[in-house]
Amino acid sequence: MLDRIRRLWFSLLHTMRPQQRTNPIRKAFFKTFFAFIISSSCLVKRCWRAFPAFIARLISLVAIAYVAYFFIPQIHNPPTIIDDISVPKAFEENGFTATVASERLQDAINSIVTEAAISPGMSITEMAYLRDSATFVSNYDLERERPNIIVPGVGFSTESIASLIAFLVHAHRFSGEIVAMPGKRLSLTLRQDGKAFGTLISGPVMSPDELLKTGAREILEQQRPSILADILRLEGKRDEAFAEDRKAIQINPSDAFAHDGLGIDLDGMGKRNEATAEYRESLRLDPHNASAHNGLGIILQEEGKRDEAIAEFRNGIRLDPHYAPPHYNLGNLLRDEGKRDEAIAEYHETLRLETRHAPVYNNLGAVLYEEGKRDEATAEFREAIRLDPHYAVPHHNLGIVLRDKGRRDEATAEFRDAIRLDPHYAPAHYNLGNTLMDEGKRDEAIAEFRETVRLAPYYAPTHNKLGILLDEEGKHDEALVEYREARKLRSNALPK
Repeated sequence: MLDRIRRLWFSLLHTMRPQQRTNPIRKAFFKTFFAFIISSSCLVKRCWRAFPAFIARLISLVAIAYVAYFFIPQIHNPPTIIDDISVPKAFEENGFTATVASERLQDAINSIVTEAAISPGMSITEMAYLRDSATFVSNYDLERERPNIIVPGVGFSTESIASLIAFLVHAHRFSGEIVAMPGKRLSLTLRQDGKAFGTLISGPVMSPDELLKTGAREILEQQRPSILADILRLEGKRDEAFAEDRKAIQINPSDAFAHDGLGIDLDGMGKRNEATAEYRESLRLDPHNASAHNGLGIILQEEGKRDEAIAEFRNGIRLDPHYAPPHYNLGNLLRDEGKRDEAIAEYHETLRLETRHAPVYNNLGAVLYEEGKRDEATAEFREAIRLDPHYAVPHHNLGIVLRDKGRRDEATAEFRDAIRLDPHYAPAHYNLGNTLMDEGKRDEAIAEFRETVRLAPYYAPTHNKLGILLDEEGKHDEALVEYREARKLRSNALPK
């Protein structure tokens, strides 16, 4: 190749005119050009010789990385390692060694996380986050379970890749010691990367396992506050969850799930604007977060922005078809718009994903009732009551169906059950008043209508029926006031 270039160069020189050949500028240009061609040719030649070896190494590296990614979770998800928890000698003599204590602590952490991950209303994305980001393993398990795959003649292995990533991404190590104290008490001191961050003192009857369970929550709070926030939220501890989400964002402002959780907390506090900002920040950090789309859809629905809310719910469904809440919320919106068949389809899909969600059975029963399918509606209401006997709404709805069937005593019992479970539920007071009015029990009916007016003063039919009863009682002035109030009011819907 080089000989051909040289021959071509000399042939070009000899075919030039004399004045061109002797021009120093032209001569310098062609010398530079020739040197560039020669050097480029040498570089290409060397690269071409090294190309097969380079490709072999690249393919091997990709293959090993693939194996490592799927078979060594410690690489793509660096674990939090639980080192041995030292224990008193008396414990070791009874078989409760440092290794056993470490494994019990590990099991306690993973049990908390798993319980949260399988809770109703958890999206696949959140489940994966809870399970994957909270991979806690004992040091013994880590060394025992990691395979080492070597590719001959290449110089790469899964162990070398794991070492490199472990160097780049530092995994936190937790350790500690259990110490016996006077009065049959135990203390557990926990350390992260050698630094103590908490000491727990047991009660006189607390076992080492119970102490380790408490320590598990302390480690979660130290290492994964957003996960602990999810767990606290499931336990109904909203204020504590809010504090943990704040802490998680301070530690890692890019934690999309912490922003999502904070949005849930703020929405529960009635702070819609702040909640909206947190949901949007969560989606900016992770556009595939179905939970944030669902939360944003709920706020938009509350603000009357139905089309935008539907879009958010559909986005949540598209991103995670197995996440039940957007199906349920979309069903509610479609029901409000009179699209009953579509609403029923969404409720059925919700129940396919979450079979033990009482509000879905209740709302499905309500749509079926609106379609005149009373027997089917009755079955759904009874299933909702079976799943959650303390849920007032299905008792009320079942009472309406029973009253329509002429079974007033049973209907009255259901309305009273609903009021017992939720004394502030206005529809139950109103419909109990209707039933008592039909039975001629004026005084009781008036009492129920007055309570309905107190709870929902904007509902015109209550004022009208109260006026009728007061008129029959001879209280014409009071009746007139109620009639005028009924005419003034335009709203004719009680809260659902």
